[in-house]
Amino acid sequence: MALYGFNRADARTLRGVAQSVRQTSNKNQSINYPTPNGILDKKSLVRFTLDSTLATSDESKSATIVTQYGDGFTADITVTITVYNLLTSTASVYVFSGASGDAGLAIWDSGVNYRIIQLEC
Repeated sequence: MALYGFNRADARTLRGVAQSVRQTSNKNQSINYPTPNGILDKKSLVRFTLDSTLATSDESKSATIVTQYGDGFTADITVTITVYNLLTSTASVYVFSGASGDAGLAIWDSGVNYRIIQLEC
């Protein structure tokens, strides 16, 4: 019985392909995503420390990656990135503020920026 255009032979073929991909896949392999400044070769969720004070009036600041989380990207990169603050409902007022050295989490947002999702109080 074919369901949605697939039959048992199709299902066996797809299962074989999936098993082959799993066997050859390396979860820590480097995957490159194009960015305006070149190639991003990092995981999508990172723990960072601020390189300078971040105020609620700052759209972005420089930060240094400390740890990276998730599959698929190179884990051992500790480089400087720009982290972007979340805008509130008020124009030019942002959610997060912190002192230089404060730690936070940022997520790769829409393939363009690291967006702050948490910052220590």
